[in-house]
Amino acid sequence: MKTKHQATVWTLSWDTRNGTNCRAFGSEEDWFQFFREIIESSIADWKTPEADQIRAQLAGREIGLAYEHWQETYKPDLDTYNWDTQEIMVEILSASQNH
Repeated sequence: MKTKHQATVWTLSWDTRNGTNCRAFGSEEDWFQFFREIIESSIADWKTPEADQIRAQLAGREIGLAYEHWQETYKPDLDTYNWDTQEIMVEILSASQNH
């Protein structure tokens, strides 16, 4: 027996000096935490008003604003990040009860 389920996945792709990659996340929270770690790790050593503003925006879950400010001041110029959500349909095949 097959059942169909609709799900939302959150994606983040990037192209940096370390290579190109893409990840899919099963929840918005997982996506946010991963992207947050990228931004926070790049400003960890910075003690500036701009870095503090980015940290405050991340704490307030304002990822768009935080990304915009991070991009303007700390993100390497050639690095790119793209994110999106996708609706997917998943078919699940139930295991047979007959052995």
